[in-house]
Amino acid sequence: MNITTNVNPRKMFIDFMECDVCNSKNLYNNKIIYIYDKVPKKSITCCNLKYCFLSSIKKYLIDLKKNDIYPFCEFSKLFLENNLLSDKFYYKSTIKIYNKKYLIKYYDFNLFCERYLVLNNIKDIKDYNLFNWFLNREKIQ
Repeated sequence: MNITTNVNPRKMFIDFMECDVCNSKNLYNNKIIYIYDKVPKKSITCCNLKYCFLSSIKKYLIDLKKNDIYPFCEFSKLFLENNLLSDKFYYKSTIKIYNKKYLIKYYDFNLFCERYLVLNNIKDIKDYNLFNWFLNREKIQ
């Protein structure tokens, strides 16, 4: 089956119960949320049809690859303490690579905004490297 990605993630607060792939209306839709995005976060809504679900997953993976996002990581307590993140709200599963530097997004309560922190030590990150067959990239470490 050839899966196309004629899907554009929406960026809005209003929750529509319409599939972004086939435009069918259904109360039981799946939603893929771009957790690394700014508020309001982009999302793809898809119905339970196999084709629609696979199209939306493929579009999400293409966007991850295009933006150099590593969403399937786990951080140890030691890692958070070494990078001074233990007292900040952080997104547990998102690392971005920009100019060959590893960045993690966190929320700065003093400035009331999301910021990126450059990571100096990445040895305590557990990278699951999911979908490496599609994303075609090496593990973080």
